[in-house]
Amino acid sequence: MVKSIKGEKADLAPKEYIEKLFDGEAENFEHHLVDQLHYCLPKKIGLLAVNLLQHLPVAEGKVALDLGCGTGLIGQALKPWVAEIHGVDLSKKMLDQAKKKEIYSQLVQGDILEFLEENHLNKNYHLITAVDVFVYLGVLEKLFSAVACRLAQAMKSVFLFSVELLEDDQVDYQLLPTGRYAHSLGYLKKLSAEHGFTVSHVEPTSIREERGQPVPGVIMVLNLS
Repeated sequence: MVKSIKGEKADLAPKEYIEKLFDGEAENFEHHLVDQLHYCLPKKIGLLAVNLLQHLPVAEGKVALDLGCGTGLIGQALKPWVAEIHGVDLSKKMLDQAKKKEIYSQLVQGDILEFLEENHLNKNYHLITAVDVFVYLGVLEKLFSAVACRLAQAMKSVFLFSVELLEDDQVDYQLLPTGRYAHSLGYLKKLSAEHGFTVSHVEPTSIREERGQPVPGVIMVLNLS
């Protein structure tokens, strides 16, 4: 937070910070986020699924991975389109809330990049989501590489994520005074091309409200080329 206020560079938020932050917010997380900050990404992801994810029918073997799954809001939106969903999150207390929804067949407490790189559960996923997750990660190269590896064997696979939008395309990412990261479209498109993805959908959206003002962002859908 000191670095964010001073405008100093930091590649990502420390795992200990994220875990402690969300453990403390878990019980009231959905009320605060949805009712007070007007968080609308789960609803928008659900609407996107109707048009973009119909090629992932509910069938044996269609498995989704929800990175930074939190209390399961995105899992709820995606459940009709896949047979099985796995969730990963640093916060045990957030996972406890997600478990109550009975959406996920597997819930793992851990770092999302370590989970992807360790080939945990030995699964090749048809859909990987990271919604409102990259706000805690600045550098995304390793993450994109790991996602591409986990999608590589799946036919018609999809990587769906959101970011807070950084308007300056000359800058890859920036740590904001809120302690969250914003990313530029130029950076995301460059990473997509470098890791074999085709950008199939870019949707400008408001992520949530901050002091009564909408926070600009985008939802992106990538397919392996």
